[in-house]
Amino acid sequence: MRYAVNIRTVLRELEGTKVISRTNKTKYNIGNIAGSTDFKVKQKVIYASYVSDFGDEIPNYVNYLKEKLIGTVHFDKDKNQIIVKGSETIKINFTPKKLSTGGRVPAAVQERGTVFVFNQVLEHDKNYKKREDILADEDTKKGLEKIFKEYPDKLPDWTYSYFEHQKEFFKEFSKSQWKPFKYGKEEKDLVTFFRENMSKLVDNSQGGYKKVTRTYESWNPADIWAVYNNKQINDSLEEKLNPEGRTLLELNALLGQLIREQKLIGISLKKIKSGNADFKYVNVGRVKNALTIEKYKMNDISFDIKLSSDFSNVNFGSSKKHQIQIGSSGEGNLQFNTIIKGSGGMGGQVPVKMLIKILKESGSGITFTNDHNKYPKTFSEYLNEEEKSNNKFQKMFNDLPIKNKDYVTFENQLQEMYEGNKPYNATSKLMIINFFYDALRYNSRNEDFWVDVLYYGMKVGGKGGFAPHAKIS
Repeated sequence: MRYAVNIRTVLRELEGTKVISRTNKTKYNIGNIAGSTDFKVKQKVIYASYVSDFGDEIPNYVNYLKEKLIGTVHFDKDKNQIIVKGSETIKINFTPKKLSTGGRVPAAVQERGTVFVFNQVLEHDKNYKKREDILADEDTKKGLEKIFKEYPDKLPDWTYSYFEHQKEFFKEFSKSQWKPFKYGKEEKDLVTFFRENMSKLVDNSQGGYKKVTRTYESWNPADIWAVYNNKQINDSLEEKLNPEGRTLLELNALLGQLIREQKLIGISLKKIKSGNADFKYVNVGRVKNALTIEKYKMNDISFDIKLSSDFSNVNFGSSKKHQIQIGSSGEGNLQFNTIIKGSGGMGGQVPVKMLIKILKESGSGITFTNDHNKYPKTFSEYLNEEEKSNNKFQKMFNDLPIKNKDYVTFENQLQEMYEGNKPYNATSKLMIINFFYDALRYNSRNEDFWVDVLYYGMKVGGKGGFAPHAKIS
């Protein structure tokens, strides 16, 4: 059936493209833009704001509207406008949505979005059978748009992760098993609880007993927590978890027990770029779906010290399945991030205090410090330090396994960096040289050191005293 052209019928058909069948979305090739476009009306003009990635699909609305309305429909490329003429003339003006205020979506926005989607399933019995269902559901879309209000163009990209996260979680657990998820300080979630109480613990994870100085994130990578839907258990949870005087390993044992009993579980969430997500238990014994810890020997480990790039890597396995990626965090110190090939990227960040501890334990001549203020800030400072120290950086450079190394060329590059608009890049290169020199001087044949650093970043294994948790990646 076709309808007369007026503002109501045109708007109704445009809004209807958000929920039309997959067959029709494919037929008209409007699947992506239909789910990402918002429509507002002023007199006889419809203002359509769309995610810029899908702008090429705008003309495809024409064939759809032609079959639904009695009149003519054409696309004005110069004005990025569709004009519908019948008993009335209606214009549809397309403009790209405001771009994000920043490049990367903050973790708090990402995680709040996951919690919202999980709770849509738990509290409102939503059933997302495919990625597109998330933004096709009006309530879910409005909630996510509120969360992503500063990053509207990034939302469609994150719906794939949200779909995979909830799919894997509820495949593992029954919906009726869990209370609605809490998130953030205002809701007094368990991340906040542990952050505020870590100092009450006694750290016995590295031998001896001392006050805990590590952060929540360096103990437990869980972004959100699932709590069993039982009032009696919930009322005693904080009392059970009270860290006052408890050792870190005792708390870990309790969390492992609660996970096995499916009463409480912290979940680490990773962005899913493609394929199916994978649910694994980490540091939890006697369960199915436990994360398998890789065994690496020194001949499985290689080094890409790439001083002309942003990052240098420590590679594990012939396929480089795992990596430690080392580079500057902007204008600050070095970051040591673990990368898991095929899992969408980040495996986690290495706690630097723990890294420095085992580095210093490996030899008495360690000079590396992860403090950019202790390294030259200008090229003249660098030259002065080289003169005073009998060319220490040049000696370190020449001792490292760098391909096609030429210190004269590297020094020229250093000068360009120092005198350019990002002098901190030069500082980070000197820090990388210092780190690899010290680490390899004492650990060129010690796989345990490199594997420990990898595990510290992934928050797995017994040595680091890391918490039992689940990971969806």
